Amino acid sequence: MAQGKRKEIYKYKCFIDAVKFNVIKDLESDKTLSRNAIIKKYSLSGEIANRFKWSRKDNDTPDRVILTHFNLNATTYKKDEWVEIPDRYVEIAKQIIEANYKAKTNDILNKIIIKLEGKEEREIMENIKNVMIDAGNFEIKVMSGEKFINFSSKTFVGEMRNENKFEWIKYAGQKTFFETSNGNYNHSYEKVDKTNISQIIYAIDKLLNPTEEIYTVNLGYMLPISQLERSNELVERFEGQEFEYDTKEGTKIVKINRLIVIPEGFATANYILATEPLKMKGRVIFFDCGSRTINACEFTNGKLTNNDTMIYGTFGNLYEPIQKKYPSKSIEVIAEDLKNEWIDIPKEIGKTFTQGLLNEFTSFQKLWKEYHTVFVSGGVADFFNTYEYMYEMLPDNVEVLNDAGKTNVIGAYKILEEEINSMMEMV
Repeated sequence: MAQGKRKEIYKYKCFIDAVKFNVIKDLESDKTLSRNAIIKKYSLSGEIANRFKWSRKDNDTPDRVILTHFNLNATTYKKDEWVEIPDRYVEIAKQIIEANYKAKTNDILNKIIIKLEGKEEREIMENIKNVMIDAGNFEIKVMSGEKFINFSSKTFVGEMRNENKFEWIKYAGQKTFFETSNGNYNHSYEKVDKTNISQIIYAIDKLLNPTEEIYTVNLGYMLPISQLERSNELVERFEGQEFEYDTKEGTKIVKINRLIVIPEGFATANYILATEPLKMKGRVIFFDCGSRTINACEFTNGKLTNNDTMIYGTFGNLYEPIQKKYPSKSIEVIAEDLKNEWIDIPKEIGKTFTQGLLNEFTSFQKLWKEYHTVFVSGGVADFFNTYEYMYEMLPDNVEVLNDAGKTNVIGAYKILEEEINSMMEMV
């Protein structure tokens, strides 16, 4: 289907809720419900009240939506502009909704496009890219297929001179710049609350560099184990949604077909399971050590037997003590300097941090030193690979993963692929 035709459908997609209204009206047992009452009860778009003509003017009677025309300018500030909705769109939408009126609007929209393009749903799904994002406090890591990128999580909202020399997107009227020195980090512990839509859009766009004006992805997103109970909030915010944004190359629309939330810590275990399965034999523990948290997963012969999140990490337990030696530098600058090896971790601070880390391991599993293997991954692992005195404090059963900042993303991406493949098998 031509990009222009797709945009046409998106432009007046709330006709789907108008079709839903008419279908629901026939199914609703309470025939006294008003138009607004039905819209509210079934969470339909309030726009349908103004963007369509109705069979009756009396709002106290649940009249029908006239689906032939759609008002592009349903505001008091612009003159009405009525356009015709093709009967084929309405016909397909009605068939889908009559089979399941609870289906999400964007799922129905996808099915309409599939039918109009004359393709099978499985064929469409096979062409959707899978994208895995790990949004850390200091760094964003993104993967799709064999492609992997990482960039600073620092963002700047506002205007900059010579803006096209920098990376930016404009979403919801707000221009956000990335990878600039004057930006800010968001160090909130709650990942669900701090999830930045502009940052996610930029990560997807930067990795895929799509040439299409409209494209669709399945998105994987990592959360600490202790925050998984809030994963539905992310699913509701992103799954089935489309986001229109501007870049230096022009306007684009990214659609999130599916959102799969993957627990931190477990992702690294999945990486080992896929690459070195023999290492999963016996009792093993994975400690994914980041800037704010340690995500722990315990396995016995490959079966998950315990998991938890401990509040301990480089941000408050390593960078802050180092900052006291460099009072003119912010914690963010300390983190950047350590990453680039422009400064070193003082020995006394490194030892104190490592001992604190080992204490957290014991709080999770007091017998962890007797387990067959204990894997350490995450940003902290890089320090163990750099500073010998920190590494020497670890028991012999500890294996510090190489390229530890990437292994969890690879493992999470494999989980994402498995989840999407399972969904495709049901199509």
